[in-house]
Amino acid sequence: MFSDEKEEYYIPLPEACPLDGAYRVKENLTVYRIVENAVPSDSDFQPLGVNPKKQYFKRRPETYCKSLALSVIQDLAEAEVALSGMSERYAATRFLAKGVITTTCGKIKNTPGPIGESHVSWWPFIGVVPCSSFNVVGGVSSGL
Repeated sequence: MFSDEKEEYYIPLPEACPLDGAYRVKENLTVYRIVENAVPSDSDFQPLGVNPKKQYFKRRPETYCKSLALSVIQDLAEAEVALSGMSERYAATRFLAKGVITTTCGKIKNTPGPIGESHVSWWPFIGVVPCSSFNVVGGVSSGL
């Protein structure tokens, strides 16, 4: 992608999205995501903001933009805490997957919050298939 080309993302994004300060990683970034499937699939990488039941995200532009990103965590220990902190019923059907964001995968922004200080919002570019670079490393199958 050349600097004068318009960046295209995996889903249509509003004008103010990605958030100010979002950037491309300069080197590969290892991240973790909580997924439903033992082999991560496209359904594990759907942002909350595209769910019609979650329209309340649209009330604030920044919140809506974050809801259109994929949530990932940079620190394994924080990801494990996030998974274990979920309700027992929810966590009992989830896995922890490890993946890599490369320089061509999209833009990220550090968005620390309740889920962890190393939480990152990731807006993949069009053509990026996140599930292809993630593998389960914990969760239901490992007895976490």
